[in-house]
Amino acid sequence: MGSLTPRRPVEISPMTPEQLDRFMSMIIPEPNSGCWIWLGYVGPRGYGSFYPGVGGRMQRAHRTSYVHFVGPIPEGKVLDHVRARGCGLCCCVNPDHLEPVSSPENIRRGNGYAGLNARKTACIRGHVLVGENVKHDRRGGRECRMCISLRNKAVRELRRAARMSQKEANK
Repeated sequence: MGSLTPRRPVEISPMTPEQLDRFMSMIIPEPNSGCWIWLGYVGPRGYGSFYPGVGGRMQRAHRTSYVHFVGPIPEGKVLDHVRARGCGLCCCVNPDHLEPVSSPENIRRGNGYAGLNARKTACIRGHVLVGENVKHDRRGGRECRMCISLRNKAVRELRRAARMSQKEANK
């Protein structure tokens, strides 16, 4: 499990003309989606990395692209590869496919358990997850109140049956 301490952010500045030439030589445009596929180093999580040169630190390629073509990433925001703009690839560096969002919003939009569960509109039994039928827990999770009620009823019936069998055994 990863550390909960945020990493020290890498200071990213707009690229020099030489850095931009090198950066652009590591991109291939994908004509159908508009993604700019990163051909340089791609780490284990699928994100491209770019080394700006002497005195610089390795940077995420999509962050470098956004800072150069759009501007600074707002404080407290992370970049999301926006599916609505035709992108879902971590190795895409097209700044038009990136949007600064909060970290929780980025997680909700993702394909992990949190994102998939946040987009569910019904529970596993088909009950709609809206309004009074939704119970929110302390961690932000949701649970269907109808299912809670059914589960509690089943537990009560099991306990009642256990008490009855206990009484029968004691006779």
